[in-house]
Amino acid sequence: ISITYNWIWSNLMEKIERVAICTAGEPRSLNYTHESIKKFFDTYFGEYDIFAYIPKCPTDFYMEKYFPNAHIEVKEDTYIDDTKIPSNNMFKTGTQRYLQQINGWKESNRMRKEYEKSKGFEYDWVIRSRIDVEYVPSLPPGDYTQDFLYLPNFHHFGGVNDRFAMGSSKLMDKYLNIIDIYNENPKKCLHAECFLKYCLDYQKVPFKLIDIRFMRVRDDGQKMKHDLVDR
Repeated sequence: ISITYNWIWSNLMEKIERVAICTAGEPRSLNYTHESIKKFFDTYFGEYDIFAYIPKCPTDFYMEKYFPNAHIEVKEDTYIDDTKIPSNNMFKTGTQRYLQQINGWKESNRMRKEYEKSKGFEYDWVIRSRIDVEYVPSLPPGDYTQDFLYLPNFHHFGGVNDRFAMGSSKLMDKYLNIIDIYNENPKKCLHAECFLKYCLDYQKVPFKLIDIRFMRVRDDGQKMKHDLVDR
């Protein structure tokens, strides 16, 4: 399946029959970002299913409030062994928070795969999206094929940006399940973007960088506008 970009996207809608959006994490700024997220996905994908794996937190009800048709699981975070991560790691928010994040990726993907099995089909495209972002509503022109994973072309920090990804179910399985590689070799887990790049290379996942843009939004509504211009 190949997606050929056009400004109306009517042809795109004919070619993409099934789209899954996997998301995870605390939706603490979703009250600020939900309109942008919905507009972005409505504009470019029309018909889609959302699979959200949410930890129990004060804002865990936001997902159902703003996306009532989403498939949602709310679960308590459980400790993930991080004792084998080298002490010289560069995780700004801590190793446990990072591991919970990538565990959420896998859990949202599990939800997607269970739904596929129950319905007897496979999604044509799977997208990983953060909840705390405001999209600039433009997907760059080009031919999108299922031979590649598509990642944002900014904020790589020596690896690759880990805030958005789009690809076939097969390739996105490899992206969303990188916690399995962590469990095999935790000493490789030193930095978020670098670890993702290592995992993609290790699994021989071909990817392309695209100039999609979005900015993170804090839980007080503050927009990280430098995300729109930084490289």
